[in-house]
Amino acid sequence: MEAFERKAYEKLAFWKDSSQGSTALLIEGARRVGKSTIAEEFGRRNYASYMLVDFSKAPDDVLGYFVDLRSDRDDPSNRMEIDFLIVELYENAAMKCRVSPIEVKSSKRYRTVSLDKFKAKFDKKVGTRYVLHPKPLVVENDVVKLPIYMAGLL
Repeated sequence: MEAFERKAYEKLAFWKDSSQGSTALLIEGARRVGKSTIAEEFGRRNYASYMLVDFSKAPDDVLGYFVDLRSDRDDPSNRMEIDFLIVELYENAAMKCRVSPIEVKSSKRYRTVSLDKFKAKFDKKVGTRYVLHPKPLVVENDVVKLPIYMAGLL
């Protein structure tokens, strides 16, 4: 590993230790300097599983969600804890993309406040909302609560 890569890797390790899973990390920088490579290597070495989002390949509507979420970071009432986003084409939306937020819950009792805030904020751009949890399958309006073992079906 070169000096630059080692330095970037150390910063990722510091973020992981200091945040302890409470924050996401966005890696920004010039093109073709190794951002995706170092992120993927870090994920492979430090996590049982990881997801790499390449914003250079994401549709403009998806990028817009992240820009909108980043402008509201100073207002705690607008904070949302969404674990994953799925982008899908929806037939009833003239085949335009819709974003489906996913929250992972570990307890049997929980609330869907972040999913509700996400829906309120982005309304027509939001598709099905999902909760992955330890309970049986439940469908309530546009919220699908899936047992965690069914996550691979998304």
